[in-house]
Amino acid sequence: MNLEVTNIQVALFSPGIDLSDKLALAQKVKQGTGTLFDGESIVLPIPNDAPAEIPRIVLRNKNNQVSLNISLNKIDFFVKPKEDNSLTNSSKEVNKIYKSLLDTLYKVSPLVIHRVGHVFNLQTAVDNSVDFISMHYFGDFKNGESWQDINFGLLKRDVIDEKLSNIWFRINPGKKQDGDLDVKKIAIMFDINTLPKEIHKYDARSILKYLEESAKYSEIYSKKLLK
Repeated sequence: MNLEVTNIQVALFSPGIDLSDKLALAQKVKQGTGTLFDGESIVLPIPNDAPAEIPRIVLRNKNNQVSLNISLNKIDFFVKPKEDNSLTNSSKEVNKIYKSLLDTLYKVSPLVIHRVGHVFNLQTAVDNSVDFISMHYFGDFKNGESWQDINFGLLKRDVIDEKLSNIWFRINPGKKQDGDLDVKKIAIMFDINTLPKEIHKYDARSILKYLEESAKYSEIYSKKLLK
């Protein structure tokens, strides 16, 4: 089965990010990462009492391949892999980007990160997405009815880079650009994240190692769960 990566997300959770000078921080991140964020910077005039998770800074590149959202308690980084978007090659590509970004973030800000999440969104072609999911995970339960949608999810806990982590696996029919179901594709998500109740002290190197190990884990289990 040929899995293609459609989007990868890194979530960095912090007890508090210094956004006292948002313009300066945005500029430093852009300068430190070279041409990574060559699109327009968006610094949002969000009131201090607004929910912490709302992004205050949004950086993108011109073709929207990468984007960075910085809020008061979280940094979200999104990557759409380039032409060769298999899971293995995408991991090699994005690891170089991760290193540049993480090194810069720790250099230009007093960053404290205590939790990490790594989300892989994948897709693959099938004859019929509802039939594929129902037969693989539910058995043929349809009884002749014309079901249009189906969703399946699993949660387990496992150790990634010596850290107990949540491992979410979700699968459902793919979507077309207009939002309609694409019965010829299935969408798969692996969401791997450290536990909220366990506080870790990460530096750029330890984050990168966790991301590398979680990518390997996703690759191994995607083959097991979709064979």
